[in-house]
Amino acid sequence: SSDWTYIYKYIKRDDFIPSIISFDVENVNLGALTKRMQPYEMEMSERDADGENKFIKKAMHASVPVGYLVQWAFSMLTYSRTLSEIEPLTQSLAQSEERLHQTEKDFEATEADLKQLEINFNSLTQEYDELQRRKGRTEEALRTMRMKVERSVKLLDSLKDEEHSWRKGTEEFAAQMKTLVGDSFLASSFLAYSGYFDQLYRGSLYDMWKRF
Repeated sequence: SSDWTYIYKYIKRDDFIPSIISFDVENVNLGALTKRMQPYEMEMSERDADGENKFIKKAMHASVPVGYLVQWAFSMLTYSRTLSEIEPLTQSLAQSEERLHQTEKDFEATEADLKQLEINFNSLTQEYDELQRRKGRTEEALRTMRMKVERSVKLLDSLKDEEHSWRKGTEEFAAQMKTLVGDSFLASSFLAYSGYFDQLYRGSLYDMWKRF
């Protein structure tokens, strides 16, 4: 009866209805509420043959407004408990969403890096192709130069043989130059004077001219 007197006085207050309307169920002290409601837990959970809550039905029988108030309080308690149970799930969901957001950012950054790597790869591929073309041109020039060098070596080898012939010819020409005056004297003298004489006298004249 003392509890009912207190409850009756409380619900007669002017701020009772506004407090019900503005009640913040998300900030309920569930521990304190559960402790206060613990003596009524067993009774509040009992149901009749029709499946109706006996506690709420009893309150409705005593007073319809009180019954609705009890039903409201029961609903708030159930909602608060449910909210408390799903709060870890909500936090886990928020963390998962945060990780998902971070993963999306990492994915975007990775995708941007991948695009940059693709651009760099294409650039390096073009540079590689150009270097391959330069390599081909260089190898062709090298083959041409090698052929020229081989021909030059062969030419030098052939010129060595010619050098021997040229040196021998030069020596012979130098020897001929030394005797050129005497040979010219002998030839001109023979043509001028020995035509009339016989072979024996020509030989004598030739020996005499050689002594000069």
